[in-house]
Amino acid sequence: QTPNCWWQGETCRWLEDFRSRYIALYGSAPRIDALGGHCYGAIHPSYDSLVACREMIGYLDGIKQAWSIDGGHWINEFGPYMFVPQNEINRQLRETVLYLDGHKTVARYAVWTLRSVNWEPMNTMQCLGTELEDYGTIYRDTKAHTVYFPLMGWR
Repeated sequence: QTPNCWWQGETCRWLEDFRSRYIALYGSAPRIDALGGHCYGAIHPSYDSLVACREMIGYLDGIKQAWSIDGGHWINEFGPYMFVPQNEINRQLRETVLYLDGHKTVARYAVWTLRSVNWEPMNTMQCLGTELEDYGTIYRDTKAHTVYFPLMGWR
């Protein structure tokens, strides 16, 4: 199964389909410098972002090796399961960041974040202010690299 594609519809193997179609059209494989993916606790049967990200990285590692891709993976978005107490959200965030930050094939990653009064447990920053929420503080302090927070929001 493709990670984070539990519905197993026709879009589940889009990366493999893209490459196959490209080869069919042009006679050679496309240049792919790096692979990207998303991993969310909300759409994984475990409801845990760490488990979802481990599976996504394993999937991407397999493609990287099979297709001889040199660049690292970009986890463009990841997010903990949001329908649990804040301490569980925070635990998933911290453990997932530590995993992604320490994995040798992950080059970049970004947490799925909000700045919304409707879903405050996932806000990195205050909705109506400029201070970090607990979620944002955990994301900033857990990682070893500079973190940039978006200053836009909606209500």
